[in-house]
Amino acid sequence: MMRPKVLIASNSFGRLVDDGIRLVQGVADTERIDPMTIGEEEFSEKLKECTVTIGFPRRYGEIVSKARNLKLIAIRGAGHDTLDVEEATRNGILVTFAPAANSISV
Repeated sequence: MMRPKVLIASNSFGRLVDDGIRLVQGVADTERIDPMTIGEEEFSEKLKECTVTIGFPRRYGEIVSKARNLKLIAIRGAGHDTLDVEEATRNGILVTFAPAANSISV
């Protein structure tokens, strides 16, 4: 059975506390990208290969319609206003967010 692929488009996920990333790596193949430097075409191509993305570069929110294999977008924080959630929903992609994720550190 082929393992799902998770794209980690968050610079902070799993860097300080690795529990979450170890959990994900236990059930899926993972690839980390730098959301600040990845180009739109490269990001779009990576999305085509993935089932889940943790994080989503804000400037590319409209390309969610190209992600045909994607089933889940997990936004780390409250900001999902640049992501076309309606388009994601039409394509069967669940979008989650964590509005209080950084409240303790802030």
